[in-house]
Amino acid sequence: MHCNNLKESKQISTGLSRLTDYKISTVSIWFCDVEPTIKSDAFKGPVIDEITFSYSTVYVENPPFKGQENSLRKLTFLFCFDEEDFVNSWSLAHLNNLKEVSFEKNDIKVLKNDWLTSAGPNLRTVTFDNCKLEELEDKVFAKLEGLTTLFLMDNKITTLKRSMFPTPAENLRSISMR
Repeated sequence: MHCNNLKESKQISTGLSRLTDYKISTVSIWFCDVEPTIKSDAFKGPVIDEITFSYSTVYVENPPFKGQENSLRKLTFLFCFDEEDFVNSWSLAHLNNLKEVSFEKNDIKVLKNDWLTSAGPNLRTVTFDNCKLEELEDKVFAKLEGLTTLFLMDNKITTLKRSMFPTPAENLRSISMR
């Protein structure tokens, strides 16, 4: 399902509320500039496997993506954030099936500890590819206890510290920085 040029959170919720008996593989949102924020329950209705935002301004009320607690597996953000408009602190602990969060081609120079306040039990893969990252704060991924794979490719990161990761990091298998 593709949604283009949205201006109001209500446009998302109105469209999706009509599809309550459906399962949707991917909701793709392009050129969305919702003022001031996307309501936390805007995606309530159908069962959604993946939500992708592209070229959009994304401010979602906490907790985000209510109504998708047991279905949403992947969140992707392409060309959505810059230094001034990076994601505020999000709590994703309520998203029980969320396995992957991906930020690609964003402009995020510093990734702060509070970008994620909590993560669900199944969040395994986090991607920050080609995001112009230069610095990661000291405990930036420490809350991701189930993290198995971290992609930090095509950035300007020069330092990784043990304190940035969960203790113990018994599930962590791969960090890609190419």
